[in-house]
Amino acid sequence: HEDFTLLWLIAVRDYWAYTGDREFVAEMWPTVQRIWQSESWRAGESGLWDLNHHRAFFDWGCLASERSGSGHAGINILRIAAARDCAELAAVIGEDTSRFERHSVETERAVVDHLWCKNSGRFRPSLDASTPGLHANVLALWAE
Repeated sequence: HEDFTLLWLIAVRDYWAYTGDREFVAEMWPTVQRIWQSESWRAGESGLWDLNHHRAFFDWGCLASERSGSGHAGINILRIAAARDCAELAAVIGEDTSRFERHSVETERAVVDHLWCKNSGRFRPSLDASTPGLHANVLALWAE
């Protein structure tokens, strides 16, 4: 599940934050890099990742229609958080952080530019969706 892959990146950062185990970060770093280089992740014209033809879970309460879509809010919000956390991990082991920092900023800008609904004060779950997007909006609050 693509959302779990990004949650794993976040969990590696959380483990480091709780333990201070730099050796663990260094050991996991090749896997972190492979995840970001995966061909599964493709941005559309909007700069957002899609969840069409992918598997995502998010939560049992997530509407089935909100588990996929072009420019998917949930996966992109997790993407922002994972990129921020990977920048922190990179700094811990002396790697360049700029790629992850830039990725986070650019994705956040794309999410706001393409998915924010000013009239309703919330994010749409994907570019072509009109449902409430509860999970996307809760994730946005968490990732803030």
